[in-house]
Amino acid sequence: MITRTVPLEEIRGRTLEDVLDEVVEQEEVLTVRRPDGSGVMIQPSPHLEPLPRLRCVVPRNWKDVINAPGN
Repeated sequence: MITRTVPLEEIRGRTLEDVLDEVVEQEEVLTVRRPDGSGVMIQPSPHLEPLPRLRCVVPRNWKDVINAPGN
C-alpha cells in the first residue's frame, strides 16, 4: 500500500468524500499533516461482509448471570 503525506493546505477546499474516494481508489495510506505538526492518518479498510443473522434465544436474565458474585 502506498503511503503519502500532504499538508492540510493541499486538501483544503476539497470535500471529504473526494479525499476518501481517492484514498480508496489509490489504495493508499494518506497522512494529513496539520499546521501544528501533528498528523491524521486515513487508510482504507477491507470490505467487510455483513454479519450473519443467527437463530438463537437469549434468556432475559443473561446479564444477571454474568454479574453474579463469583463470575
